[in-house]
Amino acid sequence: MLAPVSISNQLTDALTIAAPTDHDLTAFNKKELALIGISLNNPYFTESRLTTILTGFSQHFKQVCVVLADSIAIHNFKAMGYADSKAQSKVKKYANQMANRLDRAMKQVGQENISIVRWSEIEACSSYQDGLNQVDQLYKNNPAFSAEIHTTTRRVMTKHISDPSQELATIQEAKWYLLKELALAYCVSDFFGSGLVTCYHKDFPVYRKVLHGDYTEIPVTNHGFLSYEVLA
Repeated sequence: MLAPVSISNQLTDALTIAAPTDHDLTAFNKKELALIGISLNNPYFTESRLTTILTGFSQHFKQVCVVLADSIAIHNFKAMGYADSKAQSKVKKYANQMANRLDRAMKQVGQENISIVRWSEIEACSSYQDGLNQVDQLYKNNPAFSAEIHTTTRRVMTKHISDPSQELATIQEAKWYLLKELALAYCVSDFFGSGLVTCYHKDFPVYRKVLHGDYTEIPVTNHGFLSYEVLA
């Protein structure tokens, strides 16, 4: 039986969530699937934190899936100035490191309702390209959306921009990581065949706004957003 959860923020003693909005609460209450996004080489995701995250969500959702954003990370490494072959090498190295860390955490948790999906599997979903096309058109035609894409990308990449004259080129390459990540919002329910809640370790405004229909006035159904915090 799934553990009860109070919307007043506590999943476990070590894991809290932000109170869901009305849109997100619909998917949250079904407790079908918690989708946890993990980026490569992110120091936040230590083995200890991963264990806490997986423990908390596996107790409250029927299924937990960790999406490892591996192949799309090549855009960030190329934006940092690495040649394609070197960027591919770094993606492989950090993806394997994170996958091994996740595997150890999953063994510690010991729950059978946890799985890992790599980005290449998501891209093979027939509706993924449709989702990416939607995001691309939104980027081209909605100034508020494109501005937020640039702002978010600049915030992530700013420490890697040593030459101000290269800022635009850096953002133009790195933005594809974010655009491809956002395409997930439109296809992932089809991929898993169920409603779900996408869970991030901090607020992700542009993703949340896409799900809520802030840019299109058409919310994404059966897909909510949730931010969480590890307390220990």
